[in-house]
Amino acid sequence: MAIRIPKTWGERLGWILAAFLIGIAFHSIQPFVIIPPYVFGATAGVLLLCTWTFWDRPYEGFVCLLLLFTVIGVWRFDASIPRPMDGLLPWRGQMVRMTGIVLTSAPSGKRISATINVHTAGGLNVTGLGSKLLVYVSKDDVASGSSVSFFCKPRLPTTFSSSMNRRASLARRGIWNECSSTISLVEKAAPRPWDIPARLTGYRRALTARIKLLFPSDEAELIAGILYGDEHLGATLRMDVQRAGLMHLVAVSGSNVTIVVTIVAVILLSLGLGRSQAFWVTTIMLIIFTIFVGASASVLRAAVMGWLILAAREIGRKAWPDRLLLVAAAILSAYDPWVLCYDAGFALSFLATWGLISWSPIIEARIKWMPRTLGLRATAATTFAATLMITPYAAWLFGQMTLAGLLTNLLALPLVPWTMLWGAAAVAIGSAPFSVVFRLPALGLAHSIIEIARLSRLATWLDLQIHGLNIWFLGAAYLLIWWLWRLLSMSEKRPIFENEAVDRAVRML
Repeated sequence: MAIRIPKTWGERLGWILAAFLIGIAFHSIQPFVIIPPYVFGATAGVLLLCTWTFWDRPYEGFVCLLLLFTVIGVWRFDASIPRPMDGLLPWRGQMVRMTGIVLTSAPSGKRISATINVHTAGGLNVTGLGSKLLVYVSKDDVASGSSVSFFCKPRLPTTFSSSMNRRASLARRGIWNECSSTISLVEKAAPRPWDIPARLTGYRRALTARIKLLFPSDEAELIAGILYGDEHLGATLRMDVQRAGLMHLVAVSGSNVTIVVTIVAVILLSLGLGRSQAFWVTTIMLIIFTIFVGASASVLRAAVMGWLILAAREIGRKAWPDRLLLVAAAILSAYDPWVLCYDAGFALSFLATWGLISWSPIIEARIKWMPRTLGLRATAATTFAATLMITPYAAWLFGQMTLAGLLTNLLALPLVPWTMLWGAAAVAIGSAPFSVVFRLPALGLAHSIIEIARLSRLATWLDLQIHGLNIWFLGAAYLLIWWLWRLLSMSEKRPIFENEAVDRAVRML
């Protein structure tokens, strides 16, 4: 099957961004190998000359340009690897006194794992990549944004046979060193008043505590996850949700972004603001919401795509969802190339979104025998589309895949918007005398989703354990999926990205 070289620069941009992402993914196969700078210089020089020489030839010149951006992608990933004298690498194996800022903290068994951005070590300033450190502390809690002082002997993060990508996953967070033993932190200063991320983290914890006062434990954790991506689920509930393929419900996605943008825009326009003013205020609110929910890579992907759609409407341009997805992925990967393959949330979000955009119309056109009642056909199409795209990656990264989601998502997804609506209303009302009017529907909906997740206990054989898959399997699987999509999309009567099913799926991104 011959590959058609795109004629318009809009289409070519998509190919160029894809080549850049392929370059990042290629280096991700060997994430800790540093490539000598002269290799990049020589290769880029040859490809620049090739592009210049064959610029008048549409095929050869464009191929050279794609190869050049692939090399740029490889270089960008390579530039994110600390060199021997960067950050804390020179201090490995030495017990030194350090100072820094607590970035995040989370329960880890009986301890608290904290990520600290180290400013000084041994009285010297720490600069360059690799300045973040993972420590385990015995304190009940560590406030994000606090300035701390402690002693530590940094070392290379350990990795285990059951978690082969742990070192790469930590590197994705900018953590290249850890202190495995429990240490004591001396707080030097509380979070500064203008430390917005720290303040929003505090507000998020307070909101979670408020929800737990209104609802039983499991339902409260689920509602907090659905509203703003709080993934601190109990062990039993987490196992049920994972086995049922419903973990995406407690991760902030485009649906949350869409609701925020829609509500803010409606309020602003009803107050008499012009469209341009509403756009900028909505942009600011979107930034605040993104920081509030934690600004993970999957949230940033949804936020960037949502903002690009708003911007396209503001300037009067058509928003092509496939190109916006590539633009969002390229922007985030250019900033942090580790997110592409080693941030599970981002990768699964990206693949699921691509599945919704590319496969939903194809699948929906072939299941016309299903009724449209309550959006059943659309839900089935989006469920199958997302599952198809994320399954190879999940099998490769986690060594397991669940098929229960094909059923549980059909039952649970229609309940999610109503759970968000009633849950948000109940939290806003609080414990007012008439709050039961809002709490009961939210409680019933959340409990129903939990019971749907528990259905996976009846068919544990749908949770498949798969080991020994390598990167070549992953590439072959997605090459086959792409070939099937291309084959089936050619039979569509309308362009695949102008289908009403795509428009409906984009609203779920």
